[in-house]
Amino acid sequence: MERKRFEVMTGNKACAWGVKLSRVQVASIYPVTPQTTIGEYIAEFIANGELKCELVNAEGELSTQAIVKAASR
Repeated sequence: MERKRFEVMTGNKACAWGVKLSRVQVASIYPVTPQTTIGEYIAEFIANGELKCELVNAEGELSTQAIVKAASR
């Protein structure tokens, strides 16, 4: 029987894992509490070679939307 991985995690870490498992090519973040750790987890995945992604720090919440919309074209 195959052994499956099980991990208890916070919502922010689960969100970052969603980004990783979706294999996005561009992620845009606006680091503001309480979501700051999402960007940190994504950056960690990139640094460890677990995710090939361009991580862009935006200047505001609306900028994050513009960045990912432009990247999707």
